[in-house]
Amino acid sequence: MVARGPGAVGCAHCRELGADKSCAVCTHLVCERCAADWATCSEPSGRTFRIGRVSGSLIDVDPTGRYGLVKRRWRQLRLVDLRSLAWLERDLPSHGWGNLVPRVTSDGRVLRPEFDSVASNNGPIFSGIGEWRPDGGHRYTDVPQPMRATGMSAAEDWYWYVTDTELVALALLGDGASHCEVYEPLPRKVVQAVWFDPIRQLLASGTWGEIAIHRVVSDRLVLAGRVKTTGDTLSLQLGGGFLMARVRGGDLRGVTVWKLHDDFSVGPIAARFEHLECEALARDGRYVAVGMAGGSVIVQSLLTAEQTELRGHTDDVTYLGFAGAEQLLVTADDDHRVIVRPRTRTGYATALLPVDLAEV
Repeated sequence: MVARGPGAVGCAHCRELGADKSCAVCTHLVCERCAADWATCSEPSGRTFRIGRVSGSLIDVDPTGRYGLVKRRWRQLRLVDLRSLAWLERDLPSHGWGNLVPRVTSDGRVLRPEFDSVASNNGPIFSGIGEWRPDGGHRYTDVPQPMRATGMSAAEDWYWYVTDTELVALALLGDGASHCEVYEPLPRKVVQAVWFDPIRQLLASGTWGEIAIHRVVSDRLVLAGRVKTTGDTLSLQLGGGFLMARVRGGDLRGVTVWKLHDDFSVGPIAARFEHLECEALARDGRYVAVGMAGGSVIVQSLLTAEQTELRGHTDDVTYLGFAGAEQLLVTADDDHRVIVRPRTRTGYATALLPVDLAEV
């Protein structure tokens, strides 16, 4: 028998030679790269950590599930690497943004509203969207002035919002040339919520009593489906063959998920939830998750209708998001705790490993 020297052992995760560390989940020998990236382990275990004892709340996660955007004291922003479980960047100052929430892209760029230094009698004047890069670079994009709902696509570098004249602005802010298109999905109505799917070119918009889905065809809107409600539309999301809406008041108060037909017209109700704090729909449409008061998270399969209750939070859930090709469920609570759960063959992991964030 020939003895193997240091580094001659194959990594239990990627199979490459050089395994000299122990995986924190499965305890098998792994290489340094896999030891730093817990998502390479196939064992169903999540991570739970605090992002601050006095202040700090998770407000966004990028589409790949790597970067989390944290709002700290005095509205300062900072990135956390959810794979290596370490703080990135120094604090990024941010003006008050109201409902125009900053977003983080898959390459670590932070998109945030920017305001004129001179405020009007009604508060700061929105001037455009700023892009802050990990290398410290900054770019500014002049876009139509918004007032309310905002979002960030789970697939492309899009930022959308509602203007002061009830138009929906879709701004593409990639590394190439930026551009902005403006549409009017609900003429003569107050637009309360918006969601855009850039892959399928679908625009969902809601007002009191109505939610509409349009296809963007040659820079114009073509109505694909609509559903009537009896309350205000607070939020919308499209995922796979489903539409999710949060409505205040009426028979559909709470969160409702509808199945969509092949032509994107609205079909039957697939799930209903009431008395919840926040919600998220997986982009592939397989799962819907809702955060409840007290810290529990309910995850329902939209394919089988099976529900699972996930525990681990110590206060009301304030953020829910699916990321990383829907293989991760990221949740956060009012106690500054974040939980990252990988998807398993039977749902999302229930076992949690407490960790501390490091500084990079």
